[in-house]
Amino acid sequence: MKRGSSASAMKPRMALGDFLVAYLKRAGVRHVFGLPGDLVLGLFHRFGAERGLEKLHRADASIYEAGGTEGAAQTGEEYRQELRRALARYGNAIRDLPWRTGSGMRKGERAGHLFCATVGERVYLRFVPRERDGEIIGELGTCLRLLECNEETPRVLSAEMALAAYEAWARAQRSIFDAWTFETDPANLQPKIRKLNRDVAAFLRENPPADIEQERLHRCLDAIESPWPRREENLLRLAWEREFATPAQKARYLVEEVERIGAEPFHSPDPLPPIEVEEIHLITWMAIERENAEGAG
Repeated sequence: MKRGSSASAMKPRMALGDFLVAYLKRAGVRHVFGLPGDLVLGLFHRFGAERGLEKLHRADASIYEAGGTEGAAQTGEEYRQELRRALARYGNAIRDLPWRTGSGMRKGERAGHLFCATVGERVYLRFVPRERDGEIIGELGTCLRLLECNEETPRVLSAEMALAAYEAWARAQRSIFDAWTFETDPANLQPKIRKLNRDVAAFLRENPPADIEQERLHRCLDAIESPWPRREENLLRLAWEREFATPAQKARYLVEEVERIGAEPFHSPDPLPPIEVEEIHLITWMAIERENAEGAG
């Protein structure tokens, strides 16, 4: 973030994504495309800016599942209704907003700066607490809750918080750089397999069903040795704990149950290319002061 930057001096760019939600709200807009900010943030975080915007315009139903974060309390139908009402009104506003602008508000018990930044097609959120030794927060749902406000929320940005944004941005930028660098190492992208899955896989290798071809068994093992959602894991546990007369019967049942559950093999994502810190671009930021701060009304 360059000192001396101002909204009037910044070159407008195609600023699509979750970082714009807070900016629009601070400008007096409660929603983006009629959707609550946390839904849109989750949507663009998952799909990327271009695909996310396309889904919004198509009213793609998948956005209501994609956008459901810890801070999203509305139902899918409520999101759809708000989307229909506001698409016409706000459809073009998001395209003309400048990057690196910031604002502020007074809210809650945490003081700090929340930054939205991008590296290539990825968008990152970082909350940097006012305390120098405070832990930086990058979890999406927490950042979204910290950003929640409405069109009646007054703008509060002290000279002290505006100046502190420079140092806070340097910390946020380093945090994003470390997160990106972590994903440049293929070893860090391997899945963490729970003990239950490891035990089932080991049992099948020791007791391969005689009437199941090797290719089918290997496909099953690849699926087992993948990360499983909790619901599917519970189904696997029930199958694993079921009693059978022989190991062969249990092995066959486990293969059939894994296929019935519909588990798929995990495919490691490609590692990210190395970057320089300067390739992390600030989009916008929000200074947050405590409600009980000195001088609060």
